[in-house]
Amino acid sequence: MRSSVDSIDRGTRQYVKATHFYYLGAAFAITTLAAMLALPAPYHLLPFVLVFGTLLVIATLKYPFAGLMVYLTIFFLQANILFPALGRLPIPYERMIAILVACSFLINIAFVRKRFDFFRADYAYFAFMVACFLSILGASDLQTAWDTFIDFSKIFLVYLLIIRIVDSPGKMKALIILYVLCVGFLAISSSVEYYSGNFEVRQGIERAHSLGDVPIDPNTLATTIILAIPFIFFLIKTYRNKLIKISLLMLLLSCIWTVILTGSRGGMVGIIILVLLLAWQSRYRTAAIAIGLSAIIILAAVMPDQYRERFMTIGSVSAESTSGASTSALGRIKGLFFGLELMMQRPLTGVGIGNFSWYFGKSGHGFFKAHNMMGTLAGELGLLGIGTFFFLIITFLRNVKYVRMRYSQSGWKPDFNFNIASAIKLGIIMLFVLGLFGHNLFRMNWYIFGAFSVVLANLTAVRLQADSESSDIDLSPADASAIEQKGL
Repeated sequence: MRSSVDSIDRGTRQYVKATHFYYLGAAFAITTLAAMLALPAPYHLLPFVLVFGTLLVIATLKYPFAGLMVYLTIFFLQANILFPALGRLPIPYERMIAILVACSFLINIAFVRKRFDFFRADYAYFAFMVACFLSILGASDLQTAWDTFIDFSKIFLVYLLIIRIVDSPGKMKALIILYVLCVGFLAISSSVEYYSGNFEVRQGIERAHSLGDVPIDPNTLATTIILAIPFIFFLIKTYRNKLIKISLLMLLLSCIWTVILTGSRGGMVGIIILVLLLAWQSRYRTAAIAIGLSAIIILAAVMPDQYRERFMTIGSVSAESTSGASTSALGRIKGLFFGLELMMQRPLTGVGIGNFSWYFGKSGHGFFKAHNMMGTLAGELGLLGIGTFFFLIITFLRNVKYVRMRYSQSGWKPDFNFNIASAIKLGIIMLFVLGLFGHNLFRMNWYIFGAFSVVLANLTAVRLQADSESSDIDLSPADASAIEQKGL
């Protein structure tokens, strides 16, 4: 039977397809972005901001760690200071990225992990935050107290994101390398600025500072670099590749030289103490100390005269001396005792976070900060602040101790995580040392190094659990608790 033409199935031709809309949308987006490039400055940068922002949103929603790394780059570099053009953008890009990362993490918690872990360090940190907040209630300069607390809360947010998003050895390694590279960029760019003639003259010498219209001052710059040196040193110790070792060694020497160019006496003392601490940890302690002392002598020999002479004035500390060292050292001692006097006024909560300089100025000494971490802690936060702060730091150090102890007891070979635990310990020690002549209580390094320690303890507990499952070894109650807490 012959079929009619009408009965033949010819199919349905689709003249408009979904891909046509994709092409049309892409063409429209490209045309619009190209037209926006003709806008006057700084709006001609808007197309790049839109493209980068769109890609960042997509990447962060899928991979929260990617967004965290972008935000930490801005955070570690203090991008608004180094690059003033970013600070003049009409949108609060830094805050927007932080909110994006936080939202992405919360979405991941709600739909993927479906659990929110609490670590012991969280409770210690939260207790310190409560002490800071309670101090505001008795502050005389309420606006400064509130602003200081809000700035410190941003560090708390970064801490929370790090310890929950960085959950693998690879992510931890990427995080540490990012931190080292950011500080390395800060050191090298500051040296380049110095040799280009962009420096400040203070205390009769030329002193290096950072990039930016309002650059990071020399003393703060020196402290920032010194605190990263232990991480660079232990990265050199970790990597076997000669090219990487040489690159890291050159970065280490650049950082040390930049500290010299800042003319910071505290920075120079910090370098000496750090070299001796690194030598003391060596297996061949005597030889390492001898090499360290030789390196210090060589450094002093090649140091430009103006910096050597400034360093030699560090011993001129007396009430009669007119050297800058006397004024500086006596001022730090005065800051400590004045902080104790403030604590006597309000023993429990102190006079208020960020309020030391207000009371110091009112007493006729000038509106200066304490230049002494213990003076700041005692005066501004009182006994409650002292107790919670040291409880927090001890918690961080317990994490480091846990990592090193488990490596020793399990017979694991020292690796990246083990070496970074040593770097964290040295970093916290150096924060205490530098705090003797600096107001670094609310410096981000205390709390970021603490976040590193929580991540390392978490990774060590997970590795220990995996080893116990593969070898059918019963865990001790302490180890089982650590694994349950995912960090000490």
